[in-house]
Amino acid sequence: SERAIITVALGRNSWKTIATIDGATASGYMYSLAETAKRNGARPYYYFKYLLERAAALQKQHENDSITELEYLDPMMPWSEEYKKYEKTELENDNQILRQLAASETTKSTENVNAG
Repeated sequence: SERAIITVALGRNSWKTIATIDGATASGYMYSLAETAKRNGARPYYYFKYLLERAAALQKQHENDSITELEYLDPMMPWSEEYKKYEKTELENDNQILRQLAASETTKSTENVNAG
């Protein structure tokens, strides 16, 4: 359990700028989401991106639902198949961009050597 909360302990110094209870609560939520993502094999960056891209539309779509009907949140969990597909696609896209950038840098380096 100590290993699980090390990020919280390391973040304490940053919390000096949190001047309100609401700020501390928000930080706690963010740490909880990040740790839940990690524990379920998800990458926190992509998980937060996924939540931010989908949460508003999902909330709007279900704004009249009963508070006890929360099954619509299942695809938002880091262990859901929908999220796993999203992360895989995002990783592939990012890797493709990195390969293109590397190829571009290689081309520029070759051109500079040939020009010099």
